[in-house]
Amino acid sequence: MHQHLADFAIEKGSDNFISFLADYFYQKKEIEKSFNLYKTLAEHQYDIKYVKTKLYKVGFALAKIDKAEGKIEDARELAERYAGDDKNLNKFKRGYIKGFKK
Repeated sequence: MHQHLADFAIEKGSDNFISFLADYFYQKKEIEKSFNLYKTLAEHQYDIKYVKTKLYKVGFALAKIDKAEGKIEDARELAERYAGDDKNLNKFKRGYIKGFKK
């Protein structure tokens, strides 16, 4: 059985390939896959400054999805649940909170 592309990238791909794939999934509106790949980059200690803007956009888009699905919890709490206390994901959190308010 074939692996899903994102799983393959996480397992065997370089960080640059993972970054490329995260952007690809974002453009295809597969926001959760995109976020999971960016989260993997943060875990790999990838220099997040190269993807800060993209992280913000992914957070913004994911918040819009959650809000449309009727999640009524506090935006900060939801962002924290997604990103934990990883400082590399602060741009994601900011985007998420902003997107949830719109």
